[in-house]
Amino acid sequence: MIKLKALKDIFQEKILNRIKLLNGSSLSSDLTPVQVGEENTIVELSDSEIRVRGKIEADDIDAGSIKVNGVAVVTTANDNVLTDEQVQDIVGAMVTGNTETNIGVTYQDLDGTLDFAAEIGAADLSDFKVEEEIEDIVGAMITGNTENNIAVTYDDSDGTLDFDVQNCTKTIRFTAQTGTNGVSIDWSAGNKYHLALNSTSTVTFATNPGSTCNLILKVTQPAAGSKTITWAVTSGSIKWAGGTAPSLTTTGDKVDIISFYFDGTDYYGVPSLNF
Repeated sequence: MIKLKALKDIFQEKILNRIKLLNGSSLSSDLTPVQVGEENTIVELSDSEIRVRGKIEADDIDAGSIKVNGVAVVTTANDNVLTDEQVQDIVGAMVTGNTETNIGVTYQDLDGTLDFAAEIGAADLSDFKVEEEIEDIVGAMITGNTENNIAVTYDDSDGTLDFDVQNCTKTIRFTAQTGTNGVSIDWSAGNKYHLALNSTSTVTFATNPGSTCNLILKVTQPAAGSKTITWAVTSGSIKWAGGTAPSLTTTGDKVDIISFYFDGTDYYGVPSLNF
């Protein structure tokens, strides 16, 4: 059996119609056997092949035809071969009058090409957001939200987010003050305080910080020394390690550094003495 692979789909029928039997008949697509020459010489066409039944000798096949018992039954003469233009026109016809969704395919007969163009209409763009819409979505995310010690505002006029840190209007600074018997410290004014003792004093934490924080109090003895401090607080309490306030250095011109942690209610103090 000699088997010729058939071309797929539309090309199969068009090419088979161009293959001629030398007895003048054509191979058709109706799958009907064609008898040629001797009784046992049959040419059959199926969906995918051409079958020639009969005794085949070596000299029955040459470059231009297929012979059965010496009779040429199939020829591939040049006038029966598809040209490039014919193939292009066949393919071009396949994309003419066809169904196309969101794409256009056009056959250009002049240069034998297929042009493809994606087609997206207004309805297809409905889910795409423009810049203003994106800004409004983000702006809504910071409207009615929870903000602590910061304010974030969406400015629709220029599409920006404005940030304003709250409770920072007072400068964090080192505050120096000469101590007396009635020193009152406003910790909301700064987290560092320098107390230069001139006499034995009562030091009152009169105003608490606005939130939890660390505080530093520097205490300096006068040249004569011997000054002491009594601690007081307006709100909350002052807590010391071991439960007892430290004995400050009383030597003249010496410095003690006392660190406090304020937890929102109470002060926790740790001294570093005798600098």
